[in-house]
Amino acid sequence: MPWNRPFFRIFLLLFGLLMTLLSAACNQPQQGPLNAGQVQSMLSELVDVSLPDGQRQAVDARLAENIGADSPKRLAALVEIVEGYGQHPAMKIYALQQIRRANSELAEAVLARNIPQFNDWDVLIYACNMAVELQDKDLIGPLVQSLSRPAVTYSLPRRPEVHAIERLSGRNLSSELAFLLLSPGDEQTRLDALQELYDLEGRERLEQLILAAPSTDPLISDLQWYAGTFHFVPRDKTEVLWIQRLHEPSMATLVDAAQRHAAWIRAQYIPDGIEPRLVALLAFLGHRIDYPSRGVVVEQVAELLAQQQHVRRMPSYPGAPDDIDPTLKTNQNRLSYLDLLLVRTLSEALSLSENRRQIYDLGFSSMSDRDSETGGLLAFDASSTADSPLLSLKEYPSELNINAGVYVSGEQLILDTPRGIAQFVFHFQSMDNSQYVGPAAGDVQYVKNTRCNVVIFTSTGDHIFDAMVDFPSEAVIDLGVYRAPD
Repeated sequence: MPWNRPFFRIFLLLFGLLMTLLSAACNQPQQGPLNAGQVQSMLSELVDVSLPDGQRQAVDARLAENIGADSPKRLAALVEIVEGYGQHPAMKIYALQQIRRANSELAEAVLARNIPQFNDWDVLIYACNMAVELQDKDLIGPLVQSLSRPAVTYSLPRRPEVHAIERLSGRNLSSELAFLLLSPGDEQTRLDALQELYDLEGRERLEQLILAAPSTDPLISDLQWYAGTFHFVPRDKTEVLWIQRLHEPSMATLVDAAQRHAAWIRAQYIPDGIEPRLVALLAFLGHRIDYPSRGVVVEQVAELLAQQQHVRRMPSYPGAPDDIDPTLKTNQNRLSYLDLLLVRTLSEALSLSENRRQIYDLGFSSMSDRDSETGGLLAFDASSTADSPLLSLKEYPSELNINAGVYVSGEQLILDTPRGIAQFVFHFQSMDNSQYVGPAAGDVQYVKNTRCNVVIFTSTGDHIFDAMVDFPSEAVIDLGVYRAPD
């Protein structure tokens, strides 16, 4: 018997409606208490970045209803979202909201840990606004630490941390940063405040602030001593560390010599004072004739460099981070007066056969381990003079023995750096290592971050090596190719 078509259409319609209702019922969260397995499964769903945010938030709502909004397990999962890698910004903001509603003390602790780490702008703005709402002044330190991070797009006054710092402290940004710097407290926060004050106020006003401050605090006393002695104010924690190091009694002889010689240099040649990385150089150069005008020093350096053959690393591609032009012509405007004196002195030192032999012998001995580099501190030998600059190379163990063909400066080398004129690294993995001559992009960034000088020696043949010096200004100068005596 044939099917009645209208009846058949009605049947299909009713059947489809029934299936839809059954499907919806199946997808509804089950009611009633959850067992331990269900709770664990839902906690896993909550932190799963592969699931839609709406689904995860629905799961969290059911967890809050069944195990309590302040359940340690739920809060731990929400903290994991805030701190976890790859979590969506919207979920981080949602997690911060939920943590605050459930436990304001935990919210404050999570913000304190993570404000300096947030990279997403929307999350950072939300966290800064939450800090203001919580009215917890202990969050000022993390906000200052976050503010010390560079921001490519936004100028300092437009950063969300600024609004939060001013609201929490009741002071404008400069006043609060000055208060933090001059008050005993967390040293990292004080150093971050120092860096930001430098950016806001400039060197001269910051120097005035430091010199006028009470000197009862060790950090301020060290800064006052250095500013008064060498007319320089640091903006980097490594420079502060070196200033503290140079203020120790064991460094008095070196500092006294540098101070005497600094008086022989015209003030216009060193308008920003003398950086800690250059104190040992200045202590070594002891004759008035060593301090002619900048133009004369540039001519002297150019003449010395012209006497040498030069090689250059082949970049990954034109314009790549390792596409570095190490010529004086390209870099001289990024070199300070004392940087130029360092280039001149190193060039003169490399003209001495004793120095070339020492460099090559030490570099050659490092060639036995082709998976790593060696490095250390380059200084002047105690018996040398400005007319005959004999070098002293002291190796320091790498901080990380990762067998990746790199040298990582350790804590002791960083501490001892003011005793020398530069750190050094050997690129001596093979007899002809010309393809790796000079600094790679990572080396340039290291020097910029640590504010030290680094000389890179590279084997380019049997008893032949290249020397390049890398400066914090990102200037790189190829000193030339040298032959070591057999």
